[in-house]
Amino acid sequence: IVVVSIGLMLAGRTRGEPFLLGLLGILAVIGVVTLFASAIGLVRFSGRGQGEDVAKSFVDTLQEGVLLADRDGRIVYANRAYADLVGATGERDLHTVDRAFSGNPDATEAIYRIAQDLREGRAAEEEVRMPAPIGARRGEGGARWYRISARPVASGPRSRPLAAWRVADITR
Repeated sequence: IVVVSIGLMLAGRTRGEPFLLGLLGILAVIGVVTLFASAIGLVRFSGRGQGEDVAKSFVDTLQEGVLLADRDGRIVYANRAYADLVGATGERDLHTVDRAFSGNPDATEAIYRIAQDLREGRAAEEEVRMPAPIGARRGEGGARWYRISARPVASGPRSRPLAAWRVADITR
C-alpha cells in the first residue's frame, strides 16, 4: 500500500488519477465478492470454536433424542437418536415434539404442561404412554412409554431463546 501510494504521488495528479480510480474499483469489487461469499457461507470470518464441535459430538452420541427448537417451533438441531425415534429419514420428515406426539390426548396434555413451564423459564419432565411407537405406522409395535423433558437454553444476547427437548423410550 505504501509503495502504491508513493508511486501515485510521484506520477502526478493527471496521470495518477486513473490508476487510483482503477485501484478503488478493484478494491470495491473484492469487497462486494467477499460480502456475497460470506453471505452464502463460502467465507467465514470467525471459525467455530472447538467447544462447539465437542458439544455437538457429545449430543450426537446420546441414546435419547435431543431436539433444539426456538419459541416459534422451528427446529434448530436434532440428533440422530431423535430422528430415529420419530421415524424421520431426512430433514423434511423431522417434526417438533408436540407434532410427533399429537395423536395421543394424554401426550398432548403433557407436552402442553411442559411448554407452559418453558414459557415461565422452568425445566419440566413428563412420562407418557403411547399405544404404538411414535415413529411407526398404525398397528406396528406395541404400547410404549416415553419420558419427555425440556428446559430453556441460555443463549447469547443477540441470538433467539431456545428450548432443549429430550425424548427417551423408557418402555423397558
